[in-house]
Amino acid sequence: MNTQMQVDMNNTFEGRFVHEKGYEYVANSLSKDKADALYDFMMTLPWVDHQPSCKRVSFGPQMKPIPQPGRTGNINEQKTWPEILLDLKATLEARYGFCFNSIECHLHESEHSKVKAHRDAQPGYIAMVSVGQARRFTVQDKTFETYLLAHGSLLTFFGRIEHSMPAETQSCKPRISLIFRYNPKGLVESGSKRTAEQKRMDRAEFEKAQAEWKQAQVGVGKGQAAASRW
Repeated sequence: MNTQMQVDMNNTFEGRFVHEKGYEYVANSLSKDKADALYDFMMTLPWVDHQPSCKRVSFGPQMKPIPQPGRTGNINEQKTWPEILLDLKATLEARYGFCFNSIECHLHESEHSKVKAHRDAQPGYIAMVSVGQARRFTVQDKTFETYLLAHGSLLTFFGRIEHSMPAETQSCKPRISLIFRYNPKGLVESGSKRTAEQKRMDRAEFEKAQAEWKQAQVGVGKGQAAASRW
């Protein structure tokens, strides 16, 4: 197993990571060979325009997009999950003791692509694997920090953390982000504009799904087997 992908059992509590910060960044989560292979595979996918200088492809249920200027609203959800992405998903689930049902992928084509500051609406952990061009990425939790997201890196939020990616002034090659989340049905059907009661329903569905997933893992060892491939 890649030692960067192993779980430090001294840094966990009931399957949840314990950190001073609400997130963790692992610069070399994937080896260069594995990051290269993932990048090459991702470039073969049927990307569609998402916003200026950025394309999208998705797997699993996606949150209903809210119309915004400059965005197409095309979630480009694929019907079949490729094995390489299922393996990566299982590796992350084994790392965190947390199940994901969705991957949203972005192809940032050039230095002009950017991500405006925002917080994600989904409950639970959100894990982002980056391959390709290293790009600056800003995270604001208790402090304001900027990371250079390396080829093969992993950035995981353990709650609703504000984040953004600025445009660059120097020429940039493509960067691909793979964002793993759990999307409740309410977000899929209605989008992020939810009432307090609807948010409670989303949370209840999310917690039920996590409990059922954890129960299914007991004695199975699937996560460990998948993790060994990465």
